[in-house]
Amino acid sequence: MLSWGVNKALKTAMDRHRPTTPRPDGTIALPVRPPSTSSFPSGHTLAAFCASTLLAESADEAAAYLGLSTVVGVSRVHLGDHHPSDVVGGALIGTTIGLVARRLLRRA
Repeated sequence: MLSWGVNKALKTAMDRHRPTTPRPDGTIALPVRPPSTSSFPSGHTLAAFCASTLLAESADEAAAYLGLSTVVGVSRVHLGDHHPSDVVGGALIGTTIGLVARRLLRRA
């Protein structure tokens, strides 16, 4: 819930336009529903890195989760839904939220 709230607040505050990547003939390479929210940060990437940080219990798990989260981020750029900086921002913010949440959960 925290990652969703932070993502929503940042998207509203930043109001960054999404990239446009049409083919020369005007069609979109991968026709998907166009997102209706701001581009920064990438919510999918933020959620993936937050979950990865929370779920990893060992170095091997952390590496596997990091790999999967990176694929999520790359896919957002590949689909043309985000600028690379949106994905990097989402990864940094998601990891930070995950680290804070881990610390809070250990105290509880």
